[in-house]
Amino acid sequence: MNKSSIIIICHFSFWIFNVFVNTLFTTAPIGIQIMSTLIFAIPFYFNYFILVPNILNKITFTRVFIWVVSYSLIHFATCYPLYDLFPNVFITPSIVNSTSKIGAVIHISFFYITFSTGSRMVFQWVKNTKVAHRLYMQKRDNEINELKVGMSFPFVEGVLQQLEKEIDEPQNIVKSITSLSKVLRFKLYRKQDDSIMLNDEVKIIERYLSLLSICDHSDWKIEIKENMWVEKGIAFLRVEECLNYTNFTGGTLLISMKNDEIFVSLKEEL
Repeated sequence: MNKSSIIIICHFSFWIFNVFVNTLFTTAPIGIQIMSTLIFAIPFYFNYFILVPNILNKITFTRVFIWVVSYSLIHFATCYPLYDLFPNVFITPSIVNSTSKIGAVIHISFFYITFSTGSRMVFQWVKNTKVAHRLYMQKRDNEINELKVGMSFPFVEGVLQQLEKEIDEPQNIVKSITSLSKVLRFKLYRKQDDSIMLNDEVKIIERYLSLLSICDHSDWKIEIKENMWVEKGIAFLRVEECLNYTNFTGGTLLISMKNDEIFVSLKEEL
């Protein structure tokens, strides 16, 4: 059973309970008791669907004042004339214990506005919780997909395949596995820190380039104009983008900063 069905059942049960309570305090026919109870459904759901959602968006004194005035007007406009014009059809609930019709309407309005507002607030809380959970799951899926892309699994597979061919040289394998571990750890946790010194990130990039040389026998070097604090992972990303769009298999990659943006370019060899 979904949440919408549960809410509908709760509202239906609420009105059935109200009719049942009225039967305990009056001897009027059941039809009159039902009519006398359901007349309050008009202001009840006007408050539920229109007034309360409006003030929940942003609670201010003005909104609350308009909410109280609007509910009072719609309540009296729908209930009191019917009590006055059709006294044989709509009777004042005996539980109110008021001889005045106006007093009875005022008393009963407080009861229904409490339940109407409370039920809507519960519904809104359930709805917000559901939306928050959906956004959390969406964010988690996006982070997982981003992580999959960032981890470059074809690159990892290529490195491991090449290392398998060098099984007779354990020293090279240990060094490469260590570099691969540092590169993947950097990609995995790069969002946990806001910034990093550029030369520290260059050390990771150099490990990445050494691993890349195992796969495609490329020969890349890194050079920076100046050491500075940069957003972690951006220089690494720019290097990857540069290598993806170049046909060269070696050279010097120059990392520079301009207008707070990191740029990677091929350095012209003299």
